Amino acid sequence: LFRNHHDQDEEKERSDRSVNYEEDDFQSESRSHRLNYLMKKFIHAISTVGDPIVLLIDDMHWADPSSLELIRTLILGAKNPFTFLFTYRPVQPSHPFLQMIQDLQHTHISKTEIQLRNLREESVRELVANLLNIDSRKERLLEREFRNEMKECEEVKDMGVGKEKSIIKASCNCCMGSRRNKSKSKEGSEPEDLSHPCTSLQRLTSAVCSITNGNPFFIRQQIICWIDQGLLKLDVKQHRWVWDIEKIRECTVLNDVVSMVSEKIRRLPELTQHALTICACIGSKIDLHILGLLLREIFLPQCDVDDNEILAEREIECAIQEGLLVKSPDRTGVTFVHDSIQSAAYSLLDIDNQSSFHLQLGRLLQTK
Repeated sequence: LFRNHHDQDEEKERSDRSVNYEEDDFQSESRSHRLNYLMKKFIHAISTVGDPIVLLIDDMHWADPSSLELIRTLILGAKNPFTFLFTYRPVQPSHPFLQMIQDLQHTHISKTEIQLRNLREESVRELVANLLNIDSRKERLLEREFRNEMKECEEVKDMGVGKEKSIIKASCNCCMGSRRNKSKSKEGSEPEDLSHPCTSLQRLTSAVCSITNGNPFFIRQQIICWIDQGLLKLDVKQHRWVWDIEKIRECTVLNDVVSMVSEKIRRLPELTQHALTICACIGSKIDLHILGLLLREIFLPQCDVDDNEILAEREIECAIQEGLLVKSPDRTGVTFVHDSIQSAAYSLLDIDNQSSFHLQLGRLLQTK
């Protein structure tokens, strides 16, 4: 009889929770409609005064359906002159944002798309030289000198005929070989000599361009990856970076920056990975107190640290040292250094568990 009463109590409690959730969903939907209505009236009011208005909305690739519905309401409620600027990273054609834009094309609204190009090879060279503290101007002068020498040798070769031509060719090759040996004697006998631009910085730049397609953030992450793998080494005695371009080309190359950063995150401690996943779900910025609270409730129920901020700082210290997160100016929160890092952290969640994890975080924030 006690068990039956207990089962009835549990069933009643589950029913009460179900009713509460349904009421919360109804209230949330009602609030959403009111917000859309008020924003539409607001946009209509400010867009009829005659002054040009520009509204910039960044990171549309993160937009959720409710936010897109609000934006659609704003666009349709705006009057001339009004311009919306949206920025987003490459997404699949089925992405809700692109679907929204496609649907709006059937209205009176005009659309202009501007695609940002990646860095050119010369700019990539400057960036790589800056990251490795190399004087790129000196490298260019050496490269020009080397090319002139090669051109002169080719001209001398074409002047000879028969046996004389073979002798001149051998002589030129000896001169070029002596120059290479001279460079090595000055700079050392490392696999790649930075004083020889055609076989060092330029080849490294070409490798970086072929892998990153000129994406600035990807370039920096690729250089850091090569340093972590020991493919780029700092010669303390000569105060310069050395590398073996053949080994770099033979190494495993990931196809996109999100995969590379994801692999980097997986090498961090488990709790740091959980903290980054929570941050990715919350947004690009998160308060340390909230992060510590969620970590405690989900992953550290028996934690002996009472202060949530201290707990959060302890678990994300590695991520900050690795350049994945940075503290806000007021030191009370953290921000992802780049939204590709947020994408990489979010990708650690299984697709089947993403909705349930978001729901779990939302309920914890609601109750706490």
